[in-house]
Amino acid sequence: IEGESKLPLVVTGGTGCGKSALLANWVNSRRKVKHRDEFLFQHFVGCSPRSTQLTHLLHRLESALKDHFQLREMEVPTSEERLRWSLNRFLAAAAKKQFPARIVIVLDAVNRLRGESSAADTLHWLPTDLPQGVRIIVSTVELEQSGSLHNNLDEGSRLHRTYTELRRRKCPTIRLQPLSIEVRHLIIGSFLQLNQQALQSLEQAQQFRIVTAKASSQPLFLRTILHALRLGFELSDTSIDQQIDTCLAAETPSELISRVLDTCSGYVDSTANKNPGDRTVIRFFSRVLTALFTSRHGLSDTEMWGIVELATGEPLLSEQRECIRRILRDFTFSVNGLRSFS
Repeated sequence: IEGESKLPLVVTGGTGCGKSALLANWVNSRRKVKHRDEFLFQHFVGCSPRSTQLTHLLHRLESALKDHFQLREMEVPTSEERLRWSLNRFLAAAAKKQFPARIVIVLDAVNRLRGESSAADTLHWLPTDLPQGVRIIVSTVELEQSGSLHNNLDEGSRLHRTYTELRRRKCPTIRLQPLSIEVRHLIIGSFLQLNQQALQSLEQAQQFRIVTAKASSQPLFLRTILHALRLGFELSDTSIDQQIDTCLAAETPSELISRVLDTCSGYVDSTANKNPGDRTVIRFFSRVLTALFTSRHGLSDTEMWGIVELATGEPLLSEQRECIRRILRDFTFSVNGLRSFS
C-alpha cells in the first residue's frame, strides 16, 4: 500500500484458505489507523446476491469516488459498458483532486464477478496502469475448481481465467499457505474460550484428531467443524466423537458443509414429530434451504415460514423456527433483514 507499484496486489489461494477473512480483518484494522483523507473502499463478492454483478460493483465504486472527491462535473453511467470505460476516468480525476492521493480499493473474490455484456473474469474492466496514489487489492482463486487440499497446483488442474490474466499482467502476489498444526491449535483454543459452555467437553484427544486431519489446514474447513460441534452440543444427543467422525469423513469444505446441513436437517425434523407413532418426515429444513437457494435477493424469516408452510401444508412450530434460526445463523448472511447464501 505504501509502495509505488501501479499494478493491483493479488491475494490468492484455494477455496476456503482464508482470503476473505484476511481482507476483512485488514480493512477493519486499516480503518482504525488510516489517514483522515484516505479513501478506503471495500467490496466482497458473494456477501449479497447483487454483489456478484459487475455493474453493481462499478456503480458503487464510481459513485463513492464522486461523492468523496466531490467530482460534481462527472456523471456515473448506468450501463455496464460505459461503467467499465469510465472507471479509469474516475480514478484519474480523484487522484488529481488530492496530492498525494490516498485511494485504497479492496475487491474480494473477483473471480466470482458476473458481467452482462462481457466476461467479467477476463478483467477488461480492471485498469492495467493505476494513477499515482491509487492502490487496488484483489483476491481470486487459482484453479477453476479449487477443492484440492494440496499446497501445489494439481497436475492437470485448469488455472482460472482471472488468475491467469493477473499473472499475465505480472501483478505482485501473496499466496496464502495452509494452516500449520500450531495455528490450528490456537484457533481451537480461541474458539473454546468464546464457547466454554457449549464445548467444554471437547477433550485434548478430540482436539488432536481435528488438528491433525489434513483438511483442517483450510480455515473454512476448521471453522465449519467447530461451528458444527457447537450446534451438535446445543441441538443433539450425539456424542462428540460421532460428530467428529462425520465431519472428518469429508475432504473439502463444500463436502463438509453439505454433511453438516444434512445433519442439521435431522435436528429440525426431530422437533417436528411429537407423535411417536407417526413416521411421516416432512423435511422442513430442506424446504427452507431450497427456498433460500432459489430466491433472487434472499428471504426474510416471515417469507421463509410462509413458503415452507405453503409447500408442506403444515404450520411450523415455534421450536422448529427457533431451531432453524439457530442453524442459519452459522451458514447464511443476513443483509437488511434478508437471509441468503454466500
